[in-house]
Amino acid sequence: MYPDGVAQAPGRAGKAEVGSGSVSIAALTFGDLMDSTPHWYPVERKLPMNLSLTTATNERGLETKHLHDSIPRASYAPRRSRRRKGAETIEFALTFLPFVAMLFLLVDSAWAIFAKSTLEYAVRAGVRQGITITGTQATAAGSNQTAMVKAIVQSNALGLLSGATGLSEIKVNYFLPPAPGSNGAMTDVSTQTNGNAPLNVMQVSVQGYSIASLVPRMFSWKTKGDGSAMAIGAVAADLIEPGSDSPPIGTAP
Repeated sequence: MYPDGVAQAPGRAGKAEVGSGSVSIAALTFGDLMDSTPHWYPVERKLPMNLSLTTATNERGLETKHLHDSIPRASYAPRRSRRRKGAETIEFALTFLPFVAMLFLLVDSAWAIFAKSTLEYAVRAGVRQGITITGTQATAAGSNQTAMVKAIVQSNALGLLSGATGLSEIKVNYFLPPAPGSNGAMTDVSTQTNGNAPLNVMQVSVQGYSIASLVPRMFSWKTKGDGSAMAIGAVAADLIEPGSDSPPIGTAP
């Protein structure tokens, strides 16, 4: 039993009083424990408005003092919940816009790669079949070599070159190779009637095709986004198969 009838556990602060909204807690030092006469050193602690100090007496007649919170703990939950919801909204806003931008970028890149691959496949198919077209086949189809090659490219373009606009973007050129052992350039003979002679070079290409960008392309934070259409081309070439039955060349390119 310590002075003023305050129960004190060894080694802990001992005295607590309430007055004018503050509590005075007496601190007991180790030297005081060794002395028969304890010395008290009061330390003022301000209590929050929602805290109160109560005194109780146990079965041994010792007084104990307890701090109580006047605000129920359940009342804190809505406030924490509101703060948590606000943080989630901010986090969603900060992550949603970059996510959408990356999604559009992936779709835009995938669409461009798909279009490029499709056009390259179409011109290769046109060359592969075009160099083997004979006069008999052209006569049976009521057409010529250039028109038949363009039709083959258009049918293998998966709708990317549909209509008259798509057909105008397909070009068929014929070139006369340089003499053997020469490093000279090939000669364009597309406008000649015998330009599709055997062992000449047939070149099939797609020119002027473009796709619109889904989102503006950003190259720098300091410049405006580039939303212009992206031009895509494709080209393939091979030697015309030798033979005596050459089809009419038609209107090239």
